[in-house]
Parts: sequence; structure tokens; C-alpha cells
Amino acid sequence: MNTEKERYEKELAQRQQEHLQGILNQKERGWRPCMHDQCSSCHGTGIKKDGSACIHGISCPCPKCMPQC
Repeated sequence: MNTEKERYEKELAQRQQEHLQGILNQKERGWRPCMHDQCSSCHGTGIKKDGSACIHGISCPCPKCMPQC
């Protein structure tokens, strides 16, 4: 037997899940491959073998390198 509290909590959990899924879907829409991941100098780390910063850190438009607000 469903009580009013159980029904409320079930509906709330469903709304919360839908909300979080919407946020995740929004992040996936703006996805772009990372230039670092394709780079033979840093292999996605952003750091070259000599320890210096990879140039892609300046220009890569992916969410990893250019966090969205």
C-alpha cells in the first residue's frame, strides 16, 4: 500500500533523476575532442616530455581545457 509520503518521495526522486539527466545531456551537446589527446608531444596530458606545457593548453576548445561556466 502506497502512502502519500512514499508517493511523494518516488515522484521527487523521478524529478531529480530527470533534472540530473538533463544536465548531463547538456554537457554532452558541447563535447569536442581534445587536441591534447591527438598530440604526439603530450598524449593528452598537457605536458611535453621535457616537462614544458603543451601549446594546446592555450588553444584547445574542449571542455577539459576550456571549462564551461
